Amino acid sequence: MNETYPPPTPRPSRSDVRTRLLDAASEVFLEAGYADARLTDVARRAGLTKGAVYSNFASKLDLFAEVVRSRTAEIAQRAMATVAAGAPMAKTLAEAVVGESRWSLLLTEFAVHALRHPELRSAYAQVRRAQREALTTAITAATAEDPALAERVAGRPEHAALLVLAAVSGLVLDRSADPAAVGVDEVAGALSLLLPAQVDGG
Repeated sequence: MNETYPPPTPRPSRSDVRTRLLDAASEVFLEAGYADARLTDVARRAGLTKGAVYSNFASKLDLFAEVVRSRTAEIAQRAMATVAAGAPMAKTLAEAVVGESRWSLLLTEFAVHALRHPELRSAYAQVRRAQREALTTAITAATAEDPALAERVAGRPEHAALLVLAAVSGLVLDRSADPAAVGVDEVAGALSLLLPAQVDGG
């Protein structure tokens, strides 16, 4: 009598493994914070071995940096699409501050950690640069549609992006400390004082 065996389980592709690791790492970092996150927990959450983590990422910092790049791009693309559809930029950013508050706090924690550990500063600088570039792109796109806005920005959308991003960082902390008093409307109102009226939909 011939025995039958179940077909072999296909080996996941490298891209699938990386995706699973990034998804799991995002959850673990959000739950534990950067300093306390363990690669063992990331591997377990992804249903993989710790060796799979190290075969795809050189270190916890390397994994975190990739998670940040991926998540930052995702948030920026979503926000830019919303603004392109006609939504006020201040309100869109405010909703991101409130809706992504846990993620923003994780970046704040990493910022403090990076300031105390010089080997992490370069990675954090890259994170902030990516955020500024995404916001600069959004502001530049808005100025292309409005000559009055272009005049107010005076050809320096990167400076406007720097100011707004700095404000967002502070608003994240205020929102975390007192969420009842710092909601979407309050954050949008604060940002609208910085953003030109045309960008804000005014």
